[in-house]
Amino acid sequence: MSEPRSMELSSGARLDYFLEGDGDALVIYHHGTPAAGPIPHDMAAAARHSNLTIVELVRPGYGDSTRQAGRTIADVVPLVVELADHLGAE
Repeated sequence: MSEPRSMELSSGARLDYFLEGDGDALVIYHHGTPAAGPIPHDMAAAARHSNLTIVELVRPGYGDSTRQAGRTIADVVPLVVELADHLGAE
């Protein structure tokens, strides 16, 4: 299993994420609420087998991702967009 990586968001906050594979297309995996952690082994293996890259973000307040007081479930959308941009996905 991979170790978490991190990036700085445009807001200056930290966002941790897990990344598996190095395929041609990006799959963004959201693990549900509440949860955080590495990408399940079977999903990572399937992504590699299918020539995909899979990424999972660690939501604010989990792991070392900066807490975002008052956030809503929908607030994950701009985080996903910034993470995809950071990874060079179109």
